[in-house]
Amino acid sequence: MQTSSIARSTFNILILTILVLVLLPTANAKKGGGGGGKPGSGDPPVDCPDVFPGFVYRKEATKKSPEALYLASSDACREPVHVATPTNLRFGPFLHVTADGSAGIVLWVEEPGDASHYVVQRVDFSIGTDDVLVPSEQVTLLLPIAGEGTVPAGDEIYL
Repeated sequence: MQTSSIARSTFNILILTILVLVLLPTANAKKGGGGGGKPGSGDPPVDCPDVFPGFVYRKEATKKSPEALYLASSDACREPVHVATPTNLRFGPFLHVTADGSAGIVLWVEEPGDASHYVVQRVDFSIGTDDVLVPSEQVTLLLPIAGEGTVPAGDEIYL
């Protein structure tokens, strides 16, 4: 009789432990967090002292959305900002931000149908005093640059 009582107690403790392990992460996930910002609002959280933009990243295409480039904060306490939709990304993206953090550029290289030259794409942006990113229109730079002549057959231009 004592053995079945111990087995029942052990079984109850095991079930209770499993429930705690399953429910604890769910309870923590519902609290929110990650900087306190409201997802999708575009506004940085009040307590978000990280560097923005900290880096640029590429999100690959899916069935529902095309490939895209995003700027993100260094500690991920802000929502990433969409800056461009490349068509045939070959190299990059590359990010340069001014020392004071008020402006920058995103560059990437696309390869068009013919392999005689690459297409360099550029998006300039500025960051206002309220930390809102304002991108400019995408600019296309064709290589070779005007006046350089043509690329010899079999050669390619690289950055």
